[in-house]
Order: sequence, then structure tokens, then C-alpha cells
Amino acid sequence: ALFRYGTREQLLERTLAELSSPHQERDSKELEPEALLQRSLGEALHLGTCAIDWIGQKADGEDFPCELAMTGVEIEGQAFVQVTVHDMTERQRQLEELMQAKDEALSANDAKSRFLANMSHEIRTPLNGILGFAEVLHRGGDDPAANREYLNVIRSSGQHLLTVINDV
Repeated sequence: ALFRYGTREQLLERTLAELSSPHQERDSKELEPEALLQRSLGEALHLGTCAIDWIGQKADGEDFPCELAMTGVEIEGQAFVQVTVHDMTERQRQLEELMQAKDEALSANDAKSRFLANMSHEIRTPLNGILGFAEVLHRGGDDPAANREYLNVIRSSGQHLLTVINDV
């Protein structure tokens, strides 16, 4: 059913190469796909097992990602490799969704960091004005006009701070 051949016999008549897409990617060691397949079959015979990512091709020509799990077996003195094909389409889709969610989370985290940095600046500026002029008044200014101006700055800074906090 995975390769969509009409009968089991039609599928079993095909070689692994015939069930493979011509659109294979090179592996990390830059082996050509056919060389990778041959090396992997050899590993399965000598080591007992081997698994590789592969691109299969269905009877209708549709490519699909798969894993080839190979197991070396001996039957009546003859060495064979049993190949099990696992369709990786769903897993690949889930991985792509996970990567997209990760990218979105990183983007949201960056936006949060920028927001907090901006809020920190927006809150600190009027707060510094309030504390600075309150300190001047606390030390006792002798000029009533200057004191009124300082109180106006404190009130204005407090109103600005309240507006910033209310906007959040």
C-alpha cells in the first residue's frame, strides 16, 4: 500500500533502486545516492543493521521521505538484506511544524525583550524626574517659584508615568 502498486507481486518485482526517487540528496559524506545505498547494504550484511534516510517513489511517481531500515540475515548459507521502509511523511511534517513553532517562539521572545527594554526606558525617565526634583525639594529650596516649578515637574512626570503604566 505504501508504494501504491496494484498487487504484491508488482511491488516485489521491483528492485530497491526502482522504488527510489531519482531526486535523492547526497549524504553528509557527499556520497552519491547509489554509493550510499550500496555502502548501507554492505554495512547491514557485516554489522547486522543499518538505517538511512531516503526518498522513495510510489508507482504513480510521487516522491515521499522514508527511512530504510536494513537487517543482514543468512538463510541456508546465503546472505540477504531485509529492507523495511518506514514512511517519514508525517514525522517530517511534524518536524517542520515544530521548527516553525520554535521560530515563532523565538520571534515572540525577541518582541517581548524589545518591549521590556522600551518599557524600562519609558518608566525610568519620568521616575528619575520625580525622584530628582523630590530630592531637591527635600533639601529645602528657598525660592518658592522654583519650588512650584519642581512640583510641576514632579506632577507632570507622575502623570506621564501613570499614562505609560495604564497603556501597558
